Amino acid sequence: MYSSVLLVYNDVFYRVKNRVAKSHNRKKTAVRIAFGKRLKRKRQERDLTQEALAEKAGLAPNYVGSVERGERNIGLENIVILAIALGVLPKDLMPDPES
Repeated sequence: MYSSVLLVYNDVFYRVKNRVAKSHNRKKTAVRIAFGKRLKRKRQERDLTQEALAEKAGLAPNYVGSVERGERNIGLENIVILAIALGVLPKDLMPDPES
């Protein structure tokens, strides 16, 4: 599915086709779920809401919630950002390899 967007640049209109994603990769995997559980536990230990953590990290609250539910394949930069916001090391958010 495509949608068109009109852009104006130097008084010229450009029609740009943007690909609209049919679905996001929200497949819950064991690693994503384990990471989300650790993130949630660390957040709750600090008496933070998802909204408060998101604000501290500069992320959207719905993004934090979807990470905690194991719906996101979170990137390295966001792992570091969340760890800093929680005052922990990024390794503290990583799932145990034995589980």
